[in-house]
Amino acid sequence: MKSINILLVDDNEENLDFVYQALTREEYHVFIARNGMEAISHLNDTTFQLVLTEIHVQTMDGIELLRIIQERWGKKLPVIFLANQIDVETTFTAIKEGARDLLLKPLQEEMLLEAVKYVLERKTAPSKDELNKMYQEKLRNSSSPQKLQKKVTDLMTLDEIARAIDASADITGICWSVMNMVQQFIEATRISIVAYHRTSNDPSFICSYSDEFGVREELTPVDDTIQTWIMQNKKELMITNAEKEAKYLGFSENQLKEGSLLAVPFKTKTRILGMIILYKNERAFFKSEFVRFISVLAQITAMAIETVELNHELKNYYTGTIRSLVATVEAKDTYTFGHSARVGRYALLLAKHLAFTAQDTRNLEYLALLHDIGKINVSESILRKRGPLTEEERNEMKLHSLVGSNIVQSLGFLPGGDKVILHVHEWYNGKGYPKGLGGNNIPLFSRIIAVADAFDGMISDSIHRDTQTPQEALIALEKQAGEQFDPMLVAAFIEAYKNDFK
Repeated sequence: MKSINILLVDDNEENLDFVYQALTREEYHVFIARNGMEAISHLNDTTFQLVLTEIHVQTMDGIELLRIIQERWGKKLPVIFLANQIDVETTFTAIKEGARDLLLKPLQEEMLLEAVKYVLERKTAPSKDELNKMYQEKLRNSSSPQKLQKKVTDLMTLDEIARAIDASADITGICWSVMNMVQQFIEATRISIVAYHRTSNDPSFICSYSDEFGVREELTPVDDTIQTWIMQNKKELMITNAEKEAKYLGFSENQLKEGSLLAVPFKTKTRILGMIILYKNERAFFKSEFVRFISVLAQITAMAIETVELNHELKNYYTGTIRSLVATVEAKDTYTFGHSARVGRYALLLAKHLAFTAQDTRNLEYLALLHDIGKINVSESILRKRGPLTEEERNEMKLHSLVGSNIVQSLGFLPGGDKVILHVHEWYNGKGYPKGLGGNNIPLFSRIIAVADAFDGMISDSIHRDTQTPQEALIALEKQAGEQFDPMLVAAFIEAYKNDFK
């Protein structure tokens, strides 16, 4: 039998052991990775026929790993997700990104082996409709058996909902959290969520799930009519008998089938931010306890959306502040103009290669832009000096790490960023400054920015050194791997650069 290599990615030792034992008993060759970086390393070294990955593995989102696999190794390398729970958001994301299957933990050996065998034997990926049907079945099988009546009076449930919503970094994430909660607690036939742009009242459809159609990506005519009614009347809408009442509310004939409808806006004192729309093909379904639950959920959602919007505006303000500070520094030395932005791009190249989360990627970009901000305190005569620096001038130049660290700390929105800036000029062998840190004691972001900074410095015009070609600069980085730079990051940067600029 032809050797079949399977890559297993999980940070849970118990699950790793269970899956490893089950697969090796079937004579599959199993390679283990405990995080995304290890997985990418295995994929670079070995040809695999299948990847099994936990969807929320530490230091790497399974979705990001799937995207990297499809980008570098193509969609012919199948990926199966493992998850502690199967909810609407996870299902929808898996469908869109092209996962071949989604297995719910705790795993059963028979189902695991059946799924693996099916995916390996099938040469082409299933269609979106096939995946949708498969995942609808999984959702039905894994949905909570508890009824809302037993949950609405439980303050722990409301607290859990609020924390889940608050953990979302954007409006889409908030809406998917709401969708997941409602899907678990209310047996609605269709659930739709609409949000609005801050600068206008244009509806921005987020998500919809129905028993009939699964996940939808467009606003239905019914939802469009309902959101118009809500915006005009500024209040919730409840219909207990759609067939009888709908025509009085402006719905076209046969637009609503017999059943119940509940629509509740996400509302602040000044405006409506969106709404949730529920439909059930059963008369008088939405009792008072449902309405109370959805009303509280809508209030929590409105506050969360408003907070995200304010944070987004604040981040835009901070981004503008960062770029203004960088421009001030670079104006002191025309030879470094654009250097910080280029270092930011090279750092992002590594972040993509290492599959950082969106938040980590954004923070790394900010810090790369700010890595030289302390030079605002260095005199122009030193920055523009053509000859070698005196010892006194070198000491003044070295102080820019501390000054930059203090500036970043004062900005207050990059936790731990001050330490990253402080240690950008440490060497991997411990011979750098200001603290003489070495190896992994140097913050990861500092080590990344050091590589990006050195590379751009070598290929850019400078009064201090001869300009090198990119190929010469990559060779120079490789020679200093293990001395000045983290060897793993140098290797990753070289591969990422060659792939991106080939």
